[in-house]
Amino acid sequence: MKNHSGYDETLFKEKFNVKDIAIPKEHRLKHRLLMKINEALWHEFRS
Repeated sequence: MKNHSGYDETLFKEKFNVKDIAIPKEHRLKHRLLMKINEALWHEFRS
């Protein structure tokens, strides 16, 4: 099944052997940190 970004999620999971697991808190924090870094880089890139 394809998600909104257009890549095939099933193939992705098979290729990387990703299991359908709940996202732990640490992962969410890491994700939030990555978002902040991306935002900072984006502002840097635009200026």
